[in-house]
Amino acid sequence: MTSESANSYAEMEKAGWRTFSREEMAFNILDSNSFQYKELTVPLANYQLDCPKVKTYEQLAHLRYMQDMVDLDKVVVVTGFGEVGSYGNAALRWEMEAYGEFSLEGCVELAWIMGLIKYVSGKLKSADKIYTGWVDSKTEEPVCDMDVKSKYEKHMLEHTGIRPIEPELCANGALAKKPFMRELQIDHDLEPFEATAEEAAHFKLENGDKVDMWANGDGTWSVKLLKGAIILVPKAMKFDRTT
Repeated sequence: MTSESANSYAEMEKAGWRTFSREEMAFNILDSNSFQYKELTVPLANYQLDCPKVKTYEQLAHLRYMQDMVDLDKVVVVTGFGEVGSYGNAALRWEMEAYGEFSLEGCVELAWIMGLIKYVSGKLKSADKIYTGWVDSKTEEPVCDMDVKSKYEKHMLEHTGIRPIEPELCANGALAKKPFMRELQIDHDLEPFEATAEEAAHFKLENGDKVDMWANGDGTWSVKLLKGAIILVPKAMKFDRTT
């Protein structure tokens, strides 16, 4: 066999293998000696929101006796309801009560509700590429649906449900003190204090003739609360519960 005929035979063999490979790919044969196939897709959470089935006109025939009984323009119609609780909503609460754990879809929803992840569609800040899907709210790194449960479930279980009050959720970080504001009316003029022109105008707008305001030589303003003005004084009360 000459070199020319050998090259021709080799080109024919390559073309044959290319055709065979395309046929194998078309039939989705994963294990082939002619090419390497790699599954690149990642399963997504299959979140479904089941709606009640709407009855047909014939199925509502037994209610037609009520037609024209009331003026529908004046009737209040409740079309839905919602629940905000220790697990976010009714569906997530039911998952925990019925199964003792969250599904993948439940974890994705709760992680989004708690601000742990957010959905983006566009260029990522952490990488110069276009991305559509969930990212970590703090790091902006992509998070696959399948990884949400393993990555965030422990944190979500620690911060949901009926549990002791977390100090970091309190305004002053102390469980023993629950802050309130008490409104008081002063019975004598107070010493003037410095404010901006805008703030001084706000005090005057709220308290009227119970406030004096004037410009200082350095460009600042002074405000003086007079007898009868209303102020708010902070106070604290002890919690009567720990959960």
